[in-house]
Amino acid sequence: MNREIISSRQGIVLMMLFLFGSTFVVGAGGEAKNDMWLAILLAMIAVIPMCLIYANLISRFPEKDLYDILILTFGKAIGKIIMLIYTFYALHLGGLVLYNFNEFISNVGLGGTPRIVPSSIIMLLCVCIIKQGIEGLGRWGEIFLPILLFIIFMALILSIPNLRASNILPVLEDGIMPVIKGTVATFSFPMAETVLFTLVLSSLKSSKDAYRTYILAIIFAGSVILVSAVRNTMVLGTYLISLNYYPTFVAVARINIGNFLQRLESAVAINFLISGFVKISICLLVASKGISKLFNFEDYRFIVVPTALIILNFSFIVTEDPMGLRMWNQQVYPYYAAIFQVILPIIIFICSKLRYGKVYNKGIQ
Repeated sequence: MNREIISSRQGIVLMMLFLFGSTFVVGAGGEAKNDMWLAILLAMIAVIPMCLIYANLISRFPEKDLYDILILTFGKAIGKIIMLIYTFYALHLGGLVLYNFNEFISNVGLGGTPRIVPSSIIMLLCVCIIKQGIEGLGRWGEIFLPILLFIIFMALILSIPNLRASNILPVLEDGIMPVIKGTVATFSFPMAETVLFTLVLSSLKSSKDAYRTYILAIIFAGSVILVSAVRNTMVLGTYLISLNYYPTFVAVARINIGNFLQRLESAVAINFLISGFVKISICLLVASKGISKLFNFEDYRFIVVPTALIILNFSFIVTEDPMGLRMWNQQVYPYYAAIFQVILPIIIFICSKLRYGKVYNKGIQ
């Protein structure tokens, strides 16, 4: 199979869209209430060391993804066990994002439509783009990210008349603990979910660009998420945010310029469709690569359709209702995700350093 190649710019674009994913509609850092801006900022800072570890693994093993690194570092037996763990994580995360997609579509647009219909459509689109490879997804992202950013910028500008500075004051009203909880939650979702890009950025033209890709994507995407969260808080206040599953949608719905420019919440739906599509596609790609390497297949593309069906089924069993998912995200997910985002990457980083040193040499086995 010919090696797929993407530029550093395409890597940044895909990671930004991945980070936006479900974040724009469900929000981030809500546990910190009116200090959510601080929680998001701290999460951006906290994730940088982990991103450096992710990037270091990619740069030290040129043209190798995390699955290859696992086999090289731990051997086939242990390596494939950890590979199975990451494949499951990609399947599960894809199912969670697809569930959010379903709920959003059902609640704001197609309430009477069976959930299987929008789910099948989005998975079919993901299958089509992933069968074209990461290069096709990268080119697609370069086209649609400017559209998404333009919509975000216009929504922010048009929300200015509805902003109330009192909604984000006073700072640390409830102490530091809500901020810590919000930071941990935002670290795990969405910041450190970029661990999956250790299985994508092996396609970079130069493996050394992994550092630049990770850091710039976190800074750019994190800043947009931060500004959007501040806008939501200043428009709605923490009480209304806590009552709504989709605070961004509700905040943008309040835009009304002279009874002429209004009902712009459909723009939020467009953003979610774009970024959610990319996030599910990345999960599908990572899971397909994992399954193909677990069974020693030469190419992952022919396994994409069965993998998509697994993610589709996951989306119907991950949770019973939106409230259950919210409780899961707040109380369980940060600890569950830490296994994939922090613990295992650190172990892999240390063990690969001990075995191969600064750079992997093909002659050392």
